[in-house]
Amino acid sequence: DEIIKSMTENQNEFIGDMEAFDDVTILAISAVKPSLSLEYKEKDYSVITDATDAFHKKFSYLPANIKSEVGIIIDELTNNLISYEKREDLVINFEFSINKGKLTIRIISNGDEYDPFINHEDKYLNDESDIKEVGGFGIKIVKDLVDSYKYEYKNGQSIVTLIKKL
Repeated sequence: DEIIKSMTENQNEFIGDMEAFDDVTILAISAVKPSLSLEYKEKDYSVITDATDAFHKKFSYLPANIKSEVGIIIDELTNNLISYEKREDLVINFEFSINKGKLTIRIISNGDEYDPFINHEDKYLNDESDIKEVGGFGIKIVKDLVDSYKYEYKNGQSIVTLIKKL
């Protein structure tokens, strides 16, 4: 409202006493950063489907490959979180936001300190035996799908932050 009011005042000042010879249109567009926050207070694998569906609905305009990759990321990291967390009162928060051509994904939980990115360095891909060691391949996929990733444990919360260029 303030921007339109200022533009109208400036236009009237510019025109002064002249008679209008054409119509005038003023358009103000406000761009908001698309974002989505979700909170789940149950330790249940249905959280994965629900969070993925909510992301797809909110960010429906993104290309199919990006939405699919985010679904894989949600699935892998949330599955690990639920599988390895011992506490039953687990709370998981998902935060998605787009700014300056980058999608930021944050997964925050009240769980124990657990960095999913440690000790998974290509152990699956470098193992040439027919019997593969369990774990690590899903995290390798997540790492390959994003441009940067970070884990931190702060104030009793595990925080995974991933950034993907769009």
